[in-house]
Amino acid sequence: MEFRRTTRADFPLLARWLGSSHVARFWNHETTPEAIERDFGGSIDGTEPSFDFIVEDAGVPVGFIQRSAIWDYADEQR
Repeated sequence: MEFRRTTRADFPLLARWLGSSHVARFWNHETTPEAIERDFGGSIDGTEPSFDFIVEDAGVPVGFIQRSAIWDYADEQR
């Protein structure tokens, strides 16, 4: 397994994953291009303190993870 930083080229893949029924029932997320850009673009641009990664197995995308520190989101820390 390898982890690589998410790029905008991954946005259609994220939208497809987020729209699949087995993901949507746990992570109810909008899948429009605007919503994907809004919620994942900041990690790519460095305007959000999170790090998003595509998980690959032998070069095949198999998952997505986000990493962030709780103290970077004071409202959610409470």
